[in-house]
Amino acid sequence: AEAKEGRFNPNAIVLTDLDLKADRIHLKDQTANLQIAHSSFKEISGFDLKTLHLNFNATDRVLKITDLRTDLNNNRLQADLRLEYPQLSALIEAPEQSKIAVHIPTFQVSLKDAFLIQPSLKKNEYLNALSKRLLTGNLRVSGYVSDIQIASMKTTWGTTDFSAHGTIQ
Repeated sequence: AEAKEGRFNPNAIVLTDLDLKADRIHLKDQTANLQIAHSSFKEISGFDLKTLHLNFNATDRVLKITDLRTDLNNNRLQADLRLEYPQLSALIEAPEQSKIAVHIPTFQVSLKDAFLIQPSLKKNEYLNALSKRLLTGNLRVSGYVSDIQIASMKTTWGTTDFSAHGTIQ
């Protein structure tokens, strides 16, 4: 496998300017904790992770990612995630029994990064048009994986606004 500029190859990853500061790593008695104070890198294909910060906590019944902040190329995300499950094996065997809570106070998505993963998408006139503007917004959802309540979702693409609330079953 060969790494190339302008095209991401998961089988050939070349990182430069790698910076990782993890303040706390803990694994004991069915509990895992990790705090990434800062991480950044550049990947030869064109991915540029400017910032990654998060707190990760997991037990045999709860997984939490808090204070997630990331800035990758023109994509940005701030989020908190909580996943509760009867036991770890149930998360895989019966995911509908798991409860989820996601709060994304702000996100920004640039579809141009899809072209790094699949360059042939540049030929798609619809994706090309959509990639000219950023998709921004916020989101708050919670509930069982089989019955998710959208408390609020607001997105903007250019001058187009979209908002929603409801249930996904």
